[in-house]
Amino acid sequence: FEFKYFGNKKVENGACLYLSNHYRMIDPMYILPTTKEGVHFIAKAESKKIPVFGAIISAVKTIFVGRDGTDARAVMDALKCLKSGEKVAIYPEGTRNKSDQPFLPFKSGSALLAIRAQVPIVPIVVYQRARFLRRSDIIIGEPFELSEYYGMKMTEEVLKEADEKILAVMQELREKHKRSLEETKGKKN
Repeated sequence: FEFKYFGNKKVENGACLYLSNHYRMIDPMYILPTTKEGVHFIAKAESKKIPVFGAIISAVKTIFVGRDGTDARAVMDALKCLKSGEKVAIYPEGTRNKSDQPFLPFKSGSALLAIRAQVPIVPIVVYQRARFLRRSDIIIGEPFELSEYYGMKMTEEVLKEADEKILAVMQELREKHKRSLEETKGKKN
């Protein structure tokens, strides 16, 4: 499963929230090489039951969340990590994308973490599903903040708007990469 980075291959030290779309269980391996600091991954609690994989993620810095996404303990643990200057990674779709769409609708939570902890978001887009003997392109965008929401009351409408901004950034990263690939292909022909 070969992959190639595009964009910022290294992320600055300090707290940040990695947000990425999610196709395969191997997707966390795309985030780890971007930093020498550790990364806490947010994963569904059921992941612990997967043979071999469950043992691996239980042994590393994983914050487990209930399937319904309303696990207050997981939110508090993630906020504690971020406020302590650590990195946290979350897949805002909430599950692996098995559809033919580049992104699934986002579950609530990622915008809340970024706003409450007041940390930058590092968007990562897996361009296409990893396949044997086909390279996956991993696009790492510029860190950005949702500072316009700092200090605001976190209503459903505010969080939905913030999630839509995050999704728009990730969609634009994907579209920009798609155009770049098309231009490169056109030059070769």
